[in-house]
Amino acid sequence: MEILTFTTPYLSSHTYLLTENGHALIIDPCEMEEIKDVLQKEGLQLDRALLTHEHDDHITGVNWVRGTLHVPVLCSAACAHNIQDPRLNYSYYFELTKSAMQELVVDESVTLAPFSCEADESFEVETTIRWQGHTLLLHETPGHSRGCICILVDDAALFTGDTLLPVPTATRYKTGSRKDFNEIAVPYLRSLDPALTVYPGHYAPFNLGERLKSEP
Repeated sequence: MEILTFTTPYLSSHTYLLTENGHALIIDPCEMEEIKDVLQKEGLQLDRALLTHEHDDHITGVNWVRGTLHVPVLCSAACAHNIQDPRLNYSYYFELTKSAMQELVVDESVTLAPFSCEADESFEVETTIRWQGHTLLLHETPGHSRGCICILVDDAALFTGDTLLPVPTATRYKTGSRKDFNEIAVPYLRSLDPALTVYPGHYAPFNLGERLKSEP
C-alpha cells in the first residue's frame, strides 16, 4: 500500500490518498488538481472517503467526492451530524480561525465560504473496514471535537486528524472537550503499539510513543 500526502491551502491540512491494486481511499478529502491528476494518471478507482473529524479544513472536498465522483463518505455519527452545520463545521468562522492560526497559513488569499455537506455512512464508537487486503479500524477519539476519530491501518499506520498532532491538542472548539481527550482519546492511543507511525491532520508524520511521552 502506498500513502500519498497532499497539503491543502486550507490551514495546511493534509489529505491522504491510500492506494493499492488500482484502488484508492481518500482521508479528509480536498478538491485539488494534484489529487485529480494522480487519480486520472494512475487510473485509480476511488472507493470511499473517510473523515477524521468535522472541521472545515478537513472536509472541503466532501461535496466534490460525493457529487462529482459519486464516492460514499464515512465518518463518526457526531461528525456526520456536525458537518451539516456551517457553525459546527467551522466554515462560518474560517476567516477568524485563519487569523488565529497564522503558523498554518501559507496563502493569505485563500478564503472559504460557509458550507455544509453530508456523509453517507456513519458509526458510533468503532467500526472495521476490509479493503484490498488491508484492515482499517476506525475508533472515536473525542477531544479536539466530538466527531474525532483515529484510523488504524494494519496495526502499522495511524491517521489521527487533529486528535493528535506534534503540538498540543486544541480542545477549545465548540464540541471540543479536554475531559474527553484525557479520559477517552489518550487512553485509547496509549493502548496502541507505541512504534506506530502517526499521519496527522497537519505537520509531518511522527512516532506515537515519543509523542505520548509529553501527555500527562
